[in-house]
Amino acid sequence: MIDEKDKLNIKGFETVRRNTSQIAKEVQKKVLAIVLKEHNKEKAYKYVRQVIDKVRRKELDLNNFIIKTQITK
Repeated sequence: MIDEKDKLNIKGFETVRRNTSQIAKEVQKKVLAIVLKEHNKEKAYKYVRQVIDKVRRKELDLNNFIIKTQITK
């Protein structure tokens, strides 16, 4: 998942799917970066709790929750 240039390469998760909200993509990418680069699961947990608290307090933009996808046959 991390290449020799310390770049995160993600396949198969919500970060690369089109039928997922922007907030889910951002949170998952940040959590993976924290866990894989910093090896700090407590920091990842705290980050997720912060995002959940912001959602509950309605501090995040509603556009982050919209799923944009195109319907085909």
